[in-house]
Amino acid sequence: MSIGAATFSGSKLRIWTSLTGVGHGDKSFAPSVSSRNNGYVETLIGPIGMGFELTKPISVTMEQDEDGLFLASDSITTVYGYGEDGAEALDDYIVSLIEYYELLEGSNSLTAVSAFDFLRGYLNKI
Repeated sequence: MSIGAATFSGSKLRIWTSLTGVGHGDKSFAPSVSSRNNGYVETLIGPIGMGFELTKPISVTMEQDEDGLFLASDSITTVYGYGEDGAEALDDYIVSLIEYYELLEGSNSLTAVSAFDFLRGYLNKI
């Protein structure tokens, strides 16, 4: 169960944290949208900007909170984005996903190396 988020200094990176311990896109991608009860899902694939591309699709759930802000999150990573509208939340998610990639890429810990190998199955530099 998610209980909060970590923010790294000098970064907008957002990562869900849990008790179990377990930026901006150039709009050149064409997300597909499907309805959900309290939101919708955008499926991202291909170039997402900042020199990165998704080689496998990631379905991003878009939800609006009680304050009217939008949350973009997926079930593959622990990354999320917030915004005043869906587009802003999705842009924030993309920036956070790329920053997560770069954070893992620069780490030598066994956990980070494993997470980076998994993430590279979806996201790569162009």
